[in-house]
Amino acid sequence: MSGSDGHVIKWMGVPDDKESYYSPQLYTWPDGTKLVLFGTGGETHGGSLWVVKLVDVMKGDITQVDTKL
Repeated sequence: MSGSDGHVIKWMGVPDDKESYYSPQLYTWPDGTKLVLFGTGGETHGGSLWVVKLVDVMKGDITQVDTKL
């Protein structure tokens, strides 16, 4: 979702098919790579914290998502 005007940039599910509770945040790695950080789960449901490259999100491909960065 665009922070400037609220329109949906890309719509897709999360990797573990859980609810999303953590609003996506954009970070820039020291090498200039843009990363999207987002979380799943909830108060009573387990989940994970995920990171994926923004370029992959824009392509609609989050198969390279990682929980270890």
